[in-house]
Amino acid sequence: MRIPIALGLAIVGSVGLIAQQAPASASRSAGATAGQGRSSTAKPAGVARAADGKPDLQGVWTNATITPLERPQNVKDLVLTEEAAARMEKAVTDRRDRLSEPSDPNRTAPPQGGDGSTGAAGNVGGYNNFWLDPGERVAIVDGQRRSSLIIDPPDGRIPALTQEARTRQQARAKRSARRSCARPELGQRVEQLRIAAGHAVARELG
Repeated sequence: MRIPIALGLAIVGSVGLIAQQAPASASRSAGATAGQGRSSTAKPAGVARAADGKPDLQGVWTNATITPLERPQNVKDLVLTEEAAARMEKAVTDRRDRLSEPSDPNRTAPPQGGDGSTGAAGNVGGYNNFWLDPGERVAIVDGQRRSSLIIDPPDGRIPALTQEARTRQQARAKRSARRSCARPELGQRVEQLRIAAGHAVARELG
């Protein structure tokens, strides 16, 4: 009787696998017997794993945080106390609740020149709070509530530019000033992309 090649290989492989597993099984049995006095409860894995064994990073991620890039001048320590972090977070949620109230449809226009406010609203108002997500929590790293995202230098501040960096910055400013709007190929990259995107929209709209 002939045995198909695939079936024969499967049989040989199974026999080899059994032969390899037998000593390992015996070792595990011996280890279990020697360690009967110890707890056999397995420690839970600290990181969730996907089916392929790699860390499971599925989910919705955000980098929104109320921890500033630079440490405020009046804050000395990198690590905040729980009380300080709670005060910061409460101030943010109070502001969110206040700005989430319905707008008065009969309100007057902003004063000429703006109301003196700063930020994305452009001094005259802009998107209301519904469209913004600046974050509501302090960044936590290694279980520590951080006062700044910068940790080096130790003061949490962006270092001053070196003379070499200032020279490069001035050179870039001069090159930018020499660009001509009449020659789009010399324009800023963002301008070129904006023009390209405009052409694409025009083609789609026919």
